[in-house]
Amino acid sequence: MSKRIVVPFGPQHPVLPEPIHLDLVLEDELVVDVVPSIGYIHRGLEQLVLKREFTEYVYVAERICGICSFMHALCYSQGIEHIMNIEVPDRAKYLRTIWSECSRLHSHLLWLGLFADGMGFENLFMRSWQLRESVLDVLEDTTGGRVIQGTCKVGGVRRDIGQEKLDDMHRTLDTFEENCRDLGDVFLNDGSVKYRLQGLSVIPRDDAYALGAAGPTARASGVAMDHRETGYAAYGDLGFKPVVETAGDCYAGVPSGSESSTRRSTSSGGRSRGCPKDPST
Repeated sequence: MSKRIVVPFGPQHPVLPEPIHLDLVLEDELVVDVVPSIGYIHRGLEQLVLKREFTEYVYVAERICGICSFMHALCYSQGIEHIMNIEVPDRAKYLRTIWSECSRLHSHLLWLGLFADGMGFENLFMRSWQLRESVLDVLEDTTGGRVIQGTCKVGGVRRDIGQEKLDDMHRTLDTFEENCRDLGDVFLNDGSVKYRLQGLSVIPRDDAYALGAAGPTARASGVAMDHRETGYAAYGDLGFKPVVETAGDCYAGVPSGSESSTRRSTSSGGRSRGCPKDPST
C-alpha cells in the first residue's frame, strides 16, 4: 500500500508565475491532492478605491494584473457606465474590442508558452513568446504601452487608431493566424505534449460549473461559457461562439484556448475596416 507524504511547494519557486504556497499530497510520485494557501500578493485595492475619484481608479484597476491589464480597466469602466447610464460611442466600443482581443491573444500565448516551459519543451515555449511579441508590438504602436495601456476611460477611450494602422493590422492577421495554427498543430499533435497532458487534472463538467471555472478551463470541461456572447463592447456585432471540448483534462484546454482566441481575433480584425467613424471616442 502506498504511503502518503506532504511536500511543501512555494511560495517562491522558479516555475511559479506568482507567489502561492501549495501542500502537495503524494502517493509515491503521484500527486493525489493539493492544498493551496493564497493571499501573498493581496494589496488592499478594495480599500484604495474609497480614496480615489471614480475616474482615477481606472488606472488602479488596470494594474491589478500585468497580463490582462486592459481588461480590468474595461470591466471597471463598464461598471461605472452602467451605474451612471453613460452611452459609449460606437467607435470607442470597437476600439475597446480590438484592444481586448490583443490582450487575450498575448495572454493565451504567454500561458501556452509557460505550459510548454513546464513540460520542458523549450523550443515550443520560445515560439509561443515570439508570436506574443508581435501582439505586444501592436499594443505598443496603438496605445503607447506594452504592459499598461492607459487607453480605457469611463465613457470611452483616450486614443484612436488611424485607418492606415487598422489596414496594416488587418493585412498582418493572415500571417499571424497561419503562425498560430502552426503552433497549435504542435500543441495538439505532438506525441510528447499528448503524453504529458492527456488524462491529467480532469475536471468533470458539473465540477467545473460548481467551482466557478472560467475561460479555457471551463470550456475544456464542456461548459459553453464565454461572456463575449453577452455582447459587451462591440462583441454583439461579431457573432463569436465558444470553442468547447469535453475531456476536461489539461490537453482539452489547449484547443479551447488557442483555437478560440485565434478565431475570435481574426474575426474582429476582419471587421476593423468597418470600425464606425466617430470623433468623440
